[in-house]
Amino acid sequence: STNTLIWKHAERWFLWIFLAARVWLLIMQWGVKSGWDATYHLDMVSLWDWSDPVMDIRAYFYAYHPPLGFLLAKLFVFLGVGSVASVQIISWLASLTAFFFLRQSVKVLQLLDRPVGIAFVYLTSSLPQQVYLSWSINLDGIIFACASVILWASIAKKPLPLITAFCTAFLTKFSAVLLLPLPFLVVLAHTGFTRNAGKNLLRAAVPILVS
Repeated sequence: STNTLIWKHAERWFLWIFLAARVWLLIMQWGVKSGWDATYHLDMVSLWDWSDPVMDIRAYFYAYHPPLGFLLAKLFVFLGVGSVASVQIISWLASLTAFFFLRQSVKVLQLLDRPVGIAFVYLTSSLPQQVYLSWSINLDGIIFACASVILWASIAKKPLPLITAFCTAFLTKFSAVLLLPLPFLVVLAHTGFTRNAGKNLLRAAVPILVS
């Protein structure tokens, strides 16, 4: 229909504006040391090593975290990028992963050409907290990315990406346990709310994705 075509074009414009804004934001904040416990985070990036990913959790303040988030940043350090910028790259890539898989989830639900779906994707991805996580020093961006992959994999019934996302999340932060209900919410939406299942799923997923 004409309305559907209009909303498809509108969403495409939103997409390009969103991506341009994220690139500009990373450039403007490049090398800026900001984030919750940023100093401790950077300490772990320097201390962790791919050849020996074992550490006494009592040795350092941030040592209780699983190592994956720090080791991913370490890859860019090996390439000669500064430690702050290395973490920022991981945060930025994680934010884009979260965005695109959330967008794909809405697309699978056939809501991306409707105002409710477009509003959900772009408002959720543009919350001040999400914007800050996209360039700052943090582990939460990776968790949000995993949450989006888990949501999409559950909807699309893709077991391998689902397992991979859960493993990545648990190797990054213990709070990944909060992601466990997502697949069950998808099942509930498809079995318990057959009518308007997509919209019901979005309503159920909002508290987890934005909390």
